[in-house]
Amino acid sequence: MLDSLYRYLFLKEQVSIPGVGSLRVQKQQAVFDTGSGMLKPPISSIVFEQGTALTDKHFYYFLAQQTGLSEVDAVRRFQDLAYQLRKDIQNNDHVELSGLGVFRRNATGNVVFEQDVQPDVYFPPFEVSSRQKQSIEAPEEENHGIEVYEETPVTKKDRWWIWAVALTAIAIAAVVYHYSLRMR
Repeated sequence: MLDSLYRYLFLKEQVSIPGVGSLRVQKQQAVFDTGSGMLKPPISSIVFEQGTALTDKHFYYFLAQQTGLSEVDAVRRFQDLAYQLRKDIQNNDHVELSGLGVFRRNATGNVVFEQDVQPDVYFPPFEVSSRQKQSIEAPEEENHGIEVYEETPVTKKDRWWIWAVALTAIAIAAVVYHYSLRMR
């Protein structure tokens, strides 16, 4: 059941656990630190928001598809899982969701989530050569040495008019040929 929860989280970037809260995938863009010459890769982290979260019906449908259960049984099993998770968080100092992270109670009694894997493990920052640095540096702004770059979409040139002209020329040639045969 947890595997399906993980899949939904990473596909839809948000999942709610009733009575516990919501987990959301938060994406940060790649950052170039001009001071150190390091390019830091884009990072995805999991953010937890405590509260009474209601699960959407799309998740239940997804869960039924993933587990092979009827939607009613999938809802019932997920509600049981959410109840057990909520109970475990209340009774223990931490509850681990293997491969994802750990729920803990902080000093004020609020539930916090600590992500398991640090993103730097998979995509460590790397140094950019001076030649590469010159090609990606933008004019300095008030940003304290850190520049954020966004991907720009590549636009494909529209060339439909070439086909239209070619078909028009063929049509004119066919009409001229047809009338030239009649004139003989």
